[in-house]
Amino acid sequence: NMALNTLPAGAFADDAISSDKINLANTFAFTGTVTGIQSDFELLNTTTISSAVGDVSWGSSYVTDTHKIYILYFKNIMLNANDNIGVRIGADGVTTSSSYQKGGFADSMESTSYGGVSGSGDSGFHFGGHHENTAGGEPFSGQVTFYNMRDARNKHMIMQDVRDGVNSHRFDVKGCILNTTSVFNTIQVYTIGSNSMDNGQLSLYGLRT
Repeated sequence: NMALNTLPAGAFADDAISSDKINLANTFAFTGTVTGIQSDFELLNTTTISSAVGDVSWGSSYVTDTHKIYILYFKNIMLNANDNIGVRIGADGVTTSSSYQKGGFADSMESTSYGGVSGSGDSGFHFGGHHENTAGGEPFSGQVTFYNMRDARNKHMIMQDVRDGVNSHRFDVKGCILNTTSVFNTIQVYTIGSNSMDNGQLSLYGLRT
């Protein structure tokens, strides 16, 4: 008997093959594009910085009711001079610039002790500058997670990063609360001082559950 390698078009009705007719434990080598598979963790946007900018924002096209949690990854961000970055959140392109409450640690890799971080009235959730500024021209990377953006609850943010300070290498872990029950749809990364980001990549992900 000759092996049948290809089925002719129309050999099966559209609904003739169901999951109980296929061994789903097998490995299938797909060479085309598989569509229609929903992922709970979804890449929403990647922005590559290649020239000087003071801020990068994501609005209502990305921050929607579809996702419950948002995670922003920043990779090899570089400042054109000593400065720091932070995030602000808000609604319809207008960000809140007061009353961010933070706590955490800013550890120097050249020391075995942690430096505490606290504050109740910041103009944003700042990632550096509590013990020393971030060095210009040196890449730093990390992530920040946003909770309750689309809920009428206080907004929670948690970040971690690795960066070069002006005088030491730093590992930062911080949390932030913004006491507001407003429903938000805007996330902004910005430089705290007057300098710019001139290199790096920012990727915003959404988590459905």
